[in-house]
Amino acid sequence: MRKNGKNTDMVIKRVFGTVSIVLVVILIWMVGKYVIQDTEYREIRKEFISDETVAPALDDVILYDDTAGETENEAAATGENVTPITEEEAFQIYAKQGLKQIDHAGLKKLNADYLGWLDIPGTSISYPFVQSHDNQEYLKRSFEGKKRASGSIFVDANIRDIESTKNLLIHGHNMKSGSMFASLPSYGKLSFYNKHPFVYLYTPDEVRVYQVMAAYTLKHDANEETAYQSDFSSEDDYEAFVNGLLNRSVIHTNINNAYDSQILTLSTCVNHSSSRFIVHAIRFR
Repeated sequence: MRKNGKNTDMVIKRVFGTVSIVLVVILIWMVGKYVIQDTEYREIRKEFISDETVAPALDDVILYDDTAGETENEAAATGENVTPITEEEAFQIYAKQGLKQIDHAGLKKLNADYLGWLDIPGTSISYPFVQSHDNQEYLKRSFEGKKRASGSIFVDANIRDIESTKNLLIHGHNMKSGSMFASLPSYGKLSFYNKHPFVYLYTPDEVRVYQVMAAYTLKHDANEETAYQSDFSSEDDYEAFVNGLLNRSVIHTNINNAYDSQILTLSTCVNHSSSRFIVHAIRFR
């Protein structure tokens, strides 16, 4: 009996040791995979984005009226004792942020689907964005065309013209490594918005600047058109759409009169892909 007991203990130890080794190998493989993906995008930034920036133009800026009385409900909605930055504070942040110099021709040569570069200053979000004929190709394909779990940042395939659409929709994965759109859900806190109110889209023709106006979680079984709609039958239809975004938002940025400019919508999965976190920004310049 004693010998059998020792044999059993040895078997258990061997099984435990084998399982441990397998788990370590899987962990190393997963970490290595994320490191490779992040390294590839860092190399792209190094090659195609200059370290030098240029001062932003301070003309043609659209300022939105502050809405008095909104801040009282903000602390209750987010659990923060924080008030949104004012127009003047937002403008000062914009004035201090230098504009990137990007080699659009080189990026277009690397990937024919390249449309521009998306950047949120002060965050990890700074990537080229593309557009394909469907929304599947770039879910698992990197900007360089390699099979990668992180995929790419891409414009929704249903957007026919990024210039004229009223709602420019861009998708990106929420990676555990912190890459791609992983920091997007941080906009659920007003304090994060106060530090990072602007989203930049660099295209070969211009630099577009958008100011975040709303952020919220959308269940997967919800009507996507409440966030993704891009065609509107009338100005009243579009105004109703914008009001819906503002009403659903968990932060109140005090942006008003946001009915005449293009909206930028950024979308990523949360809660183990059971929901999406949505950020809407209005054209600032």
